[in-house]
Amino acid sequence: MSRAVLLALGLACVIASPARAEDDTKDAEREYKLGFKALDAGDAAEALVHYQRSYELMARPRTLFNIATCQEQLGQDLEAWRNYHVFLDLAEARDVTIADRARASIEALRARLRGRVVVDSTPPGAEVRIDGARDARGLTPLTLSLAPGAHVVRISMPEVAAVERTVEISPDATTSLTVALTLPSAITIHVEPDDAVIEPEDGGASVEGTFEAAASPGRHTFTIRRKGYQTEQVVVDAVAGRTYERRVTLQPDPSAATLVVEGMRGPGETVTIALDPAPRRSRTRTALAWGSAALGVASLAGGSVLGVLALRGVTSDAPGDHDRGKSDALLADGLFVVGTAAIVAAWRLFRTSRSTATIRRVHGDR
Repeated sequence: MSRAVLLALGLACVIASPARAEDDTKDAEREYKLGFKALDAGDAAEALVHYQRSYELMARPRTLFNIATCQEQLGQDLEAWRNYHVFLDLAEARDVTIADRARASIEALRARLRGRVVVDSTPPGAEVRIDGARDARGLTPLTLSLAPGAHVVRISMPEVAAVERTVEISPDATTSLTVALTLPSAITIHVEPDDAVIEPEDGGASVEGTFEAAASPGRHTFTIRRKGYQTEQVVVDAVAGRTYERRVTLQPDPSAATLVVEGMRGPGETVTIALDPAPRRSRTRTALAWGSAALGVASLAGGSVLGVLALRGVTSDAPGDHDRGKSDALLADGLFVVGTAAIVAAWRLFRTSRSTATIRRVHGDR
């Protein structure tokens, strides 16, 4: 093909393109007017056909708004919803008034349209609330029908931190939401002596005697200390939802009670005294001991008073005093027995295990 022929074809295309574009504009305008006429006459179906032809020839935002209006009147709610949203994305500055009408139509359609959301949790059985409502909609797994748009879904179980997620619901679509709820573990540690300090290594305040707290699943380490006792560690590998209880009795630290005396019994001699202290009494044991001691003292004192009264009675010449003295003597004997038993019990409660001592002598060279 010659260069002259190619040049002629190019010029023909350049001339034809504006002409075709002008024809499309005229046809689009004609279809738009026919659609307006049909819609004004109340024939939304006929108007929709003309508006769609006009939009195919020239994609103008106002034409799309009219298409959505026809679809809304014809009950094509989903198509109208989508086209109103596209119109708002493409709307021009001069479309402010009809943009407000489009938003109002979207809200009206929102009341009629529905989308689905499937809510599930691990573990299942959690309560589901929507948009801050007080009443739960049900327990997971749960399928809900909601209006289009954003919704806040709250999923909760007793003693578990609630989880909130925002989901976007689309008309005639299904959205899935699955959350993992973390059930806490419960850890309790009892220690003797009861003034030993329990220190959580993963944070938290130290406590004395008893530690009780909810803990997240995983490994938790506790260090237990008291002066004069061997330090111990407690490790709990917590599993979600389980309860753990540990009892620890600290052992005395022999090295904390070692006394070295130099120079006894001659030069070069070393005497080492190793003491094994007795375990500390608990507060409960101490309280019982003091209570028993108080009871014993009171009983012995009461028995002594009644003994004096009994002695006066039995030595009296009056028959009534003599009989009363015998009764007082029996009661005094009973109080002496109770007082003695209470004193013995208090002594046993106060008494700790005997300390042991090991004496080792090392003689140097003479």
